Amino acid sequence: DMIFGQKKSPADTHIGLEPEHIIGGIAAATGELVRKAITDAPNVPLTRIEEYRDAAREAVELLTATTLFGKLRGKYDEAERNLKKLEEISKRG
Repeated sequence: DMIFGQKKSPADTHIGLEPEHIIGGIAAATGELVRKAITDAPNVPLTRIEEYRDAAREAVELLTATTLFGKLRGKYDEAERNLKKLEEISKRG
């Protein structure tokens, strides 16, 4: 690809997100998975709810690999609580 007449490599791509925004987005996504599971649970196979749970588990594992403090630690705790909710919902199946 060319940008302004200069060759651009994939490594040059930067969308301007700070790490705390990414971590916040990951935590928020786990909350959305909980809401989706609650809404979908009566109407979809249990395997679908388990997929939501597994996606949240991956997110928590990703955040676990990062040292987080302060507000970001709270985001990790939020994601972990959401994972526990998804585990509960998937057990009810």
